[in-house]
Amino acid sequence: LVIGHAPSPLTDWLFGSPADRLLDRLQRPMLVVRRAAHRRYRRVLVPVDLSGLGAAALRATTRLLPQARIDLMHVLGHGQSAWLRRADVDPTVVAAYRTRETMRAEDHLHRIVADAGQARAHIRASLSHGDTLRAVRERQHEIDADLVVVVHDEPSPWRDFLLGSLTRRLIAGVDCDVLVLPRAAL
Repeated sequence: LVIGHAPSPLTDWLFGSPADRLLDRLQRPMLVVRRAAHRRYRRVLVPVDLSGLGAAALRATTRLLPQARIDLMHVLGHGQSAWLRRADVDPTVVAAYRTRETMRAEDHLHRIVADAGQARAHIRASLSHGDTLRAVRERQHEIDADLVVVVHDEPSPWRDFLLGSLTRRLIAGVDCDVLVLPRAAL
């Protein structure tokens, strides 16, 4: 499914964008296009979490875009370590926790890339810290990505209400095309 993305603030606020309205019913990949294509996608950003979906997203991306340079990234939020600091946990314990989480995330990213086989020559893994949307936008600009590929998990009204949908925020927040891969399609 290919749809255009032309923000209409009032309509989007009242009814949601066309991508929003389709997202939770999605069974097949959806490409949200921001501008006319003049060439193939050359630089692709694939933000992943540490679930098994990251490897599936990378496999799908390398299958669809075998010649593209792919930047696989994970963002470590500050939520857990901030909670530990607020709970008055010793700063050395918080630092050790962050170090352990960073090492775990780096190992996971390297395993995903190693499992990519011959395609790994076109893949670079990176790790960022902080707010996911901000980090993805920054990385998208740094590498001049033509496309962001994101996995959309099963809809959860409570999670979306409390935290907001990262997929929806990425579609609205990056300024390149976005390929949404529903979990069901992986």
